[in-house]
Amino acid sequence: LDPDIIYISGDVYAIVYRGSGNDLFLATVTIATNGQIGNSVVDTTVIDSNQGYEPVIVNIAGDIYAIAYRNAATSGIITTYEILTDGQITDVPVDALEFDAADGYEPSLVYVTDGMYAIAYRGSQNDGYLTTVGIAQTGGSGTSVFSVQSIANGITTIASVEITGGIASVVSWVVQRNY
Repeated sequence: LDPDIIYISGDVYAIVYRGSGNDLFLATVTIATNGQIGNSVVDTTVIDSNQGYEPVIVNIAGDIYAIAYRNAATSGIITTYEILTDGQITDVPVDALEFDAADGYEPSLVYVTDGMYAIAYRGSQNDGYLTTVGIAQTGGSGTSVFSVQSIANGITTIASVEITGGIASVVSWVVQRNY
């Protein structure tokens, strides 16, 4: 259920989907240029064994791919994985971040600029949210500083966030009411 597919290299494609028991999976398959689908899965890994919904996948750089989804607690999660050009998936995620602790329905993930990605998603009360996350081309940590902006119900919250060694710290923040 909820599949999203992305081209990897040659005849290799990756599919992120919700499977049995609502677990979230990442699998690679081959599809030839004449449309013939390979008879077996190249590789597969479980992204979330405690339920994952509405996943989307984008390429960050090279072999690094980001997957945004909603988990069992309805939190918005983004995680990065390495998928090699031959379809082999590194089973351990490169990095992961909870981008919203309460809501993360139907995320859409797009590149903005210089390692910044926007995530648009729906909240439990059908409010629309927009937030940005910084993802290094290596898919992981390092030190990066970026701005996170969330807009809901006429209120804009902007936070300056620094990530060092996988630990995120809010450096400063401001809340604005939009009239």
